[in-house]
Amino acid sequence: MRLSLLEEQTVSAAILWLILLNGRDIEVMKHALRMLITENELNVASSIVDHLRLHLVQSMAMIRLMISKQWFEPADAQQMHYSTLLHQILAITAQWGGVRADQLWSQLCQTGPFKNVDLNDFKSLLKHMGICGLLTQLASGEMVVGAEGEKLTNHYTFYAVFNTPEEFRIVTGNRTLGTVPVDSPLLPDQHIIFGGRRWKVTEIETEKKVIYVEATKGGQPPQFSGGGMSVHDAVRQEMLAIYREGDYRIAIGGKKVDYADAAARNLFAEGCSNFQRYNLQNEYFITSGQHCYVIPWIGDKIVNTITALLIRCGFKANSFGGVIEIDNSSAASVQHALKEMLLSGLPSAFDLATYVPEKTLNKYDEYLPESLLAKGFGEKAYDIEGTSNWLKKYLQ
Repeated sequence: MRLSLLEEQTVSAAILWLILLNGRDIEVMKHALRMLITENELNVASSIVDHLRLHLVQSMAMIRLMISKQWFEPADAQQMHYSTLLHQILAITAQWGGVRADQLWSQLCQTGPFKNVDLNDFKSLLKHMGICGLLTQLASGEMVVGAEGEKLTNHYTFYAVFNTPEEFRIVTGNRTLGTVPVDSPLLPDQHIIFGGRRWKVTEIETEKKVIYVEATKGGQPPQFSGGGMSVHDAVRQEMLAIYREGDYRIAIGGKKVDYADAAARNLFAEGCSNFQRYNLQNEYFITSGQHCYVIPWIGDKIVNTITALLIRCGFKANSFGGVIEIDNSSAASVQHALKEMLLSGLPSAFDLATYVPEKTLNKYDEYLPESLLAKGFGEKAYDIEGTSNWLKKYLQ
């Protein structure tokens, strides 16, 4: 096996192609993995995310985990999947023509794939499905598909249980900037990157699917701008190991394979140099200018949780690529606030989720009761226990 990393650098971005080749020559290539990565040129206004070349190093970490450790990101077993459960209740009811609640509970939760769902939540879901007209209970006690449920089950889109995130309009003043899918926690006063600019969210109208924003000052927007799947703890830990070693190469057969060309090596060296300059091998909280940065080197669920806790404390916090940026604050003030919250007891994932205006991310979330919507969102977005453990370990 031979590895090579080819890069073509343009005025505004570096494009990297990672190619895994089986065989001696390119001409006999059997398997290839190509990754397209963009990196911004650095200037005086560049974000710490760009200074560290996090996008490049994250890709290197994932490749090293895959090849050296045969590690692939596992499914999140903590999620509730209420939307999928609702879909399966409708599917079974439509298939059987009529079904008892205890039969659904036994097949789907007690012995089925939805073991995280307890009996009270299951009853709450069935009751709400009845209120929404998805199910109707007969005098015999059996449930059948209701009028609203018939519309869903008879439509061709019912066969696909998953859905793409709903598009929200981004509006500033009287002008619509465009649309963006919302697939991660978003709160008023947070910053988003849209059209290459940084905007502050002023209001979210979930029913109209509109996010109102205003332009905000700040450094150049970081390359990470949200979207995509959550990053696992193992990926960020591997990134930290690569930075500390100053070596991205892959160990194969007692040797370390260098798959990067000169341009890629320069970008990596740039990221490592800034890692050392910010003393990130020892520091997790740093102050730079008018911002504090928290860099926990941990997965998105804990990053989301710390960000939400800081917002709850009154800070203006945002996260990009695993880096939490807090406006007009110092490392000392952020650490103090987190210590106080840790001592008084962290809120639950459910409590944090109740503050998120838009929690409808999955296909049938709109038919869930608010309590289950918040519970499901909390389990998907936050990790209270992991956050507590991290804060206890790294707060000085």
